[in-house]
Amino acid sequence: MVNHGTHSYWIDRCRNCRLRSHRNFKKESNKYLEKFGIELILSSVCTRTPEKIKKELQSFPNCKLESDYQKLVTDPEIDMILELVGGTDIAYSIVKDALKFGKTVITANKALLSQKGDELFSFAQEKGLEIGMEASVAGAIPVIRSIKSSLGSDSFLSLYGILNGTTNFILSKMELENLDYSEALRIAQDLGFAEKDPTFDVEGIDTAHKISILGSLAFSEKIPLQSVQIEGITKISGLDIRFASELGYRIKLLGLVRKLSHKIEARVQPVMIPIKHPFANIMNEMNAVYYQTAYAGTGMFVGKGAGSLPTASSVVSDILYYGARRNKGIFQEKIFFRKL
Repeated sequence: MVNHGTHSYWIDRCRNCRLRSHRNFKKESNKYLEKFGIELILSSVCTRTPEKIKKELQSFPNCKLESDYQKLVTDPEIDMILELVGGTDIAYSIVKDALKFGKTVITANKALLSQKGDELFSFAQEKGLEIGMEASVAGAIPVIRSIKSSLGSDSFLSLYGILNGTTNFILSKMELENLDYSEALRIAQDLGFAEKDPTFDVEGIDTAHKISILGSLAFSEKIPLQSVQIEGITKISGLDIRFASELGYRIKLLGLVRKLSHKIEARVQPVMIPIKHPFANIMNEMNAVYYQTAYAGTGMFVGKGAGSLPTASSVVSDILYYGARRNKGIFQEKIFFRKL
């Protein structure tokens, strides 16, 4: 028996991820149907600029194009909303309203989850619904589902990661090509690895959002963004990089969360890592997450943490996973954010 599900998008700024997600649906739809027993139907797309995406939707002739997200969240034929807007204003309204009208929500919005996750997950629990968020941290690395399921029975002691591809690329270039920070940043911008205004990445804010989410999941306690001590890489010089290398170390921007005797500590800062440590060899735009638990011990995830393909892979994975659960009548899993 084949179950059928519908889903929809609110799309604005995340164009590359949107394109890749659409292509994944079209290319892999038969595999999804065979493997998961679910047919994904792209029923509606919502964007502020409909004219710009008409061409890419030509292969979905039955897909409606809207500019008002309320038409999607109130549509009784739609059972899943994918939010790729970013930010915490309109995205919050989209997710809250989607849950209000009984929709499963998939999001890649790390800022929203870091700042509003406890409220949204509590509301989802109240409504008996789920929020998928694998794409919000570390791109294609399945770290969130691993924390929630594979390692869910264990007790976390610490978790830290290289969670921002922009800063890791810059630090790698500074070392490998003997560059100063400004030179490496310019190359990253020219290649599309850094934004024109790179503040969010280079000041450590992006990593702070992500470690806040991972820490909240791992320790089942809300870790507010304001509680994360943050230091970026803008003060790292070429001399610092060379000095660390001469001593047998490599500088990386790490997000760290660990359990101390009476509190959970979370911080983001540049760290000198011994060259023999596996983390020292995570170069360029790659990401990695290292964990320590009471029973499983230590382990490490490595993979592409950014880019349209890795992010789209996680987005589609969540759509399939939560779509299959919904079709089986499973509408809720444990709430992982809890207020301190």
